[in-house]
Amino acid sequence: MKCPTCNAWSRVVTTRMPRRVRECGNLHRFTTEEVLVHTHDDRKKEQEDKQREVAMAEGTIQDVANHYNVDTKSVRAWRKKYRTTE
Repeated sequence: MKCPTCNAWSRVVTTRMPRRVRECGNLHRFTTEEVLVHTHDDRKKEQEDKQREVAMAEGTIQDVANHYNVDTKSVRAWRKKYRTTE
């Protein structure tokens, strides 16, 4: 990781989960923190859940599109994909 001050290389001085103290080649010290990153599968599932929610929403296509701030073509496609005719 590069130093945010001078853009030089850095090394880890101490680690206390989830934080790390780093020091660059010019002796600047800074702290970094580990964060959880969503995997592609997690993001895809979240997107599909949101699309399903939009598809199942009551109202006209235009009303649903305005409420969820999406295009009417998307609402039509998601309704076709997720709604089942019984």
